[in-house]
Amino acid sequence: MKMAEQGINIEGYTPIVQDEIFTQTSYIISDPKQPPGTEVIILSRLTMPSKAQVLENIVSNAREIIKYHTPLLVLPRKEGVWSEKKQSFTPAMVYMEHDNPVQGMLLETPYQLVERIAKNLANDELIKSCPAGEEAKEIISIEYGILPMDIAEKCAASDEPEKAYRAVMANHQLRRQGLGQIVNMQLKIKDGKLPEKELIMGDINNSKAPKFIKYALEKALNAVYAGSLDDIEDYSKEQLLGASFVTLQDARKEFITEQKQKQLELKQQELNKDKEE
Repeated sequence: MKMAEQGINIEGYTPIVQDEIFTQTSYIISDPKQPPGTEVIILSRLTMPSKAQVLENIVSNAREIIKYHTPLLVLPRKEGVWSEKKQSFTPAMVYMEHDNPVQGMLLETPYQLVERIAKNLANDELIKSCPAGEEAKEIISIEYGILPMDIAEKCAASDEPEKAYRAVMANHQLRRQGLGQIVNMQLKIKDGKLPEKELIMGDINNSKAPKFIKYALEKALNAVYAGSLDDIEDYSKEQLLGASFVTLQDARKEFITEQKQKQLELKQQELNKDKEE
């Protein structure tokens, strides 16, 4: 983690993590009886992976599991069907504590599915959705939001404030209250350069966003364009892991549905056989 020193600075904001997390006291709270909150701006540089890159990442991790690890869930090969009694998937959030959450999830994935993934996933019927486009793109992300002051103070005091702030800003309960992340503006990098700042500011000024959000985004843009893109922390690896995690999670759900359908078909075949006898 980079602690606050010289680098990108946003006017009026205190850098909590250098070139990445910035805060200032906010009096923009919907309920005037509530204490002031904390405005937060988070800067990230990342490459949004393509669908092909996401699938290849899942496949390579599956191959590593097969090569180096003993799977925790193995289906009887003679059945080849997922048994509901063996269904003991760990809650998704637990995997995020793993150094590689994709491998953590694969370790508790039926081995038949891991083998199937390792062979070829690109055309597999299990892939119904993937949070990635056909092409990769490099972007600068500017997140803006408001947090209750006590929560922001706990984030700042944590051992890894960059992780704490990002997690809280994405919190669904806070966002339902109009807090947490309010805006995530993405600036596409092309040939190492950002779009013309005047064009971006024009879009912001023409939007229906409240004035305080426009003002905060203008300050963030000024800081980003005045600084060096290389100063901003790169979260491409985390982005790839996140997209892979979601895709694998959906594939496992499709696998369960597929296996249950096979169970029903087998039972129907047995019933038909009994009737014939």
